[in-house]
Amino acid sequence: MLRVKLGDKAFQAAVQFQNKSVESDDLRRAFETSSGHELKAFFEQWVHRPGHPKLDIHWSFDAKAKIARIKIKQTGTVYKIQLPIHVQTKAGEQVFTPTIDGAEQEVTLPLDSEPEMIEFDRYASLLAEWKITKHLDEWVHQIAQGKSALTRQRAAKMLSKFKRPNKRKKAARALEGALANTKEFYWVRSASAGSLGVLKDSGSKGVLIKALKDKNSRVRTAAASALGNFKGKSSYRALANAFENDASYKTAAAAIRAYARVRSGDAMGLIDDALDRNSHNERIRSAAILALEEVDTAKAFNRVLDETAWGRPDTSRSRAAEALGRMAAGNNKRLDNARDRLTELLNDPRFWVRYSAIKGLKALNDPKAIDALKKAAEVGVARRIIREAERAIRKLEDTRDAPPKAQLMQEVKELKRTTKDLEKRIDTLENGKK
Repeated sequence: MLRVKLGDKAFQAAVQFQNKSVESDDLRRAFETSSGHELKAFFEQWVHRPGHPKLDIHWSFDAKAKIARIKIKQTGTVYKIQLPIHVQTKAGEQVFTPTIDGAEQEVTLPLDSEPEMIEFDRYASLLAEWKITKHLDEWVHQIAQGKSALTRQRAAKMLSKFKRPNKRKKAARALEGALANTKEFYWVRSASAGSLGVLKDSGSKGVLIKALKDKNSRVRTAAASALGNFKGKSSYRALANAFENDASYKTAAAAIRAYARVRSGDAMGLIDDALDRNSHNERIRSAAILALEEVDTAKAFNRVLDETAWGRPDTSRSRAAEALGRMAAGNNKRLDNARDRLTELLNDPRFWVRYSAIKGLKALNDPKAIDALKKAAEVGVARRIIREAERAIRKLEDTRDAPPKAQLMQEVKELKRTTKDLEKRIDTLENGKK
């Protein structure tokens, strides 16, 4: 934002002028010296004040008056900002930069004809959180014709919102086009793959399978994750191939997690292979543990329990400790085993295993673990361990002291788990028929 406000020359001059550690006021004075601008208000708003603008934007066109009405609502703290707006019409492009300084404000833009597309903050010059409401056709136009990768990526994400059958296919076709365009920036293609996974339109499966062979590993990773939402042999075969043969650890990790969603209980064989596969920072083993959470059977739970054992890689043991708590929460058959194992891990010689054991007990949500956590907080040397143990204790005490509603919530969680198990069984039966 500051670079846009001052220009490249003044910005670079200030940076070169400092070239050392400084306080924010020193930096402000350097920018003021290089640019001639008074920047105290800018630094007060963007450096010293916590948070950022949250903008909710709607627009409409008054054909009779030839005016676009932009309604802007700041849903949090009100900031004074300059909002770049690029408007594309049949006659060409117009650029506006209105000042926004109210909680709710309407901006009117005189135009020669109805806009084909309106882009807000095209070049990401404003630190803000956005909620932009547009019609399907405009998002479709923007993903193809947007003038920056940022606005095309934004369109790719927003197209995932059109889930109704009468709009889903048109959104999916636009996303498929962006994903298949090898000249498009990988940000946009990856976001398009992610949105196709959300829409789950049956016609998108082939495009995602093809994207698993893309040259860009980020695109392959996004395609693998999205394909996990499409059932059938073609999906799990393509994912198994990606796991076994892709050179990217990230893609292989995404593939094993997606494979678990597609195959459920039948995924255990490939997950076991993933648990035995080495990778940088244990990325693949970590993904395999998350895949076991997806499967969520008794066998998967026991496999996660085994992964916490001494002798397994430390990173893997840490991931397994956290997963153990999540998998046993609300499941009376697993509760005691998980609590006992996580309590043992509170005394593990490895720092991150102890830390993850505390997080696992917090997720387990069993008040019986309070005493063990208090002991861990008392004997802990690392401040990070003590803080996390104290957080876990507060949560479990709240659970213990809560009215019967807590028990009802646990029962609801068990019911959801049972429903998920039934859905997996139905999927298995249906895939068997295919």
